[in-house]
Amino acid sequence: MQAHQPYFDEIAAGGDAIGNWLSGDVSGPAALDALMARFAPHFTMIGTDGAAYDRAATRALFARLAGCKPGLKITFSQMHALVADAAHGVISYCECQTDATGALPTRRSTAVFERDPQTGAVRWTHLQETFCAA
Repeated sequence: MQAHQPYFDEIAAGGDAIGNWLSGDVSGPAALDALMARFAPHFTMIGTDGAAYDRAATRALFARLAGCKPGLKITFSQMHALVADAAHGVISYCECQTDATGALPTRRSTAVFERDPQTGAVRWTHLQETFCAA
C-alpha cells in the first residue's frame, strides 16, 4: 500500500460520514459522536468564510447543521499527497457537492492527518477549505 492511501481513504470515508450527517440520513447523539470520532482532540479548521474552529466549535457547527442539506452528495478529485508517511499525511483535494437544490460551490481543501501507530486509525488534525471562483 502506498503511504498516502490511508489518508485518501479517510477523506472519502469522512466525506461520506459528513454527507450522511448534513443530509439527515443519520442523526442523533450517537451518530454525531461517531462523526466526531474521526477528528483528533486537538483538531482545528479554517472554514470557507475564514472562521477558525477548534474541535468543540466543529462539533457545535455539525450539531447546528444536522440535516440541513437533503440529498447531499460529496465527491473528491485532484487528490495530492503533499506529505505522507506512516504517521502523518497532508493532502490537498477538490471537493464537489450537490444536494436537492443542485450543485453547490466547489471547494479546494488541505487536510492534515495523524495515524495511530498501534491501531492504524487515521484522525483529522486540521482542515482548511476555500471556495473556488465560479
